[in-house]
Amino acid sequence: MKKQHEPAYPARVRQKWYFLLEKAGWTAARVCREHAISKKTLYKWRRKDRGSRERIPPRAQPALKLTPAVIAFVEAEDLD
Repeated sequence: MKKQHEPAYPARVRQKWYFLLEKAGWTAARVCREHAISKKTLYKWRRKDRGSRERIPPRAQPALKLTPAVIAFVEAEDLD
């Protein structure tokens, strides 16, 4: 009878990564740094555990970049 191979990271540890990433608002870089893993490892395990069809929405990005022209415009406006 063939012995089952144990994963390098137990499911409980991986679930903690996902919680920190999705619920606690940590970035992938921070999760990886705190747990001494690579981003590739994090995303590989998440794909295996959650399936590749799960859609993860991108984080909200500012709609406007603060270019020098925008900064000058804002400074010129009297907001008082």
